[in-house]
Amino acid sequence: MRYLFSILSSILLFSLVASCTKKDDSPSPVSIVGRWDLVTTNTKEYDSSGRVISDRTDTPSAGAQGEYYMTFKANNLYEAYAASSFTRSGTYTYTPGHLRTLQNTLLDDILDYTVKEHTAKQLVLELDQRTKQAGKVYTYTHKKH
Repeated sequence: MRYLFSILSSILLFSLVASCTKKDDSPSPVSIVGRWDLVTTNTKEYDSSGRVISDRTDTPSAGAQGEYYMTFKANNLYEAYAASSFTRSGTYTYTPGHLRTLQNTLLDDILDYTVKEHTAKQLVLELDQRTKQAGKVYTYTHKKH
């Protein structure tokens, strides 16, 4: 009887320890691969003192919904379309918080985007083209197709 109690106690102790182990509850990274349709473009223009002099948000017209988009492929190639017409392609690198695109046709055309938000359904990219304090900052909000 004592032997049976010892075995049952060991099984119970093992199951308690196994159930209390720490699980990895961190969210798995969301893939950028796929088609992302443009929803809005926000353009802020700054003067040389860093003051906002223009702030404009545009959305594609009702007839043009889904005609402006980017497609990211698993082999690190991307394509961009405007009015459903191919506009550019190249390679990209993506790490959480950063997206860099390199246009194949103009090797000096490197765009560094800050990824402001990236979920399974939304991608918000910011492109800061200011020199010192003056210039424009573009924020592109996309939804997963």
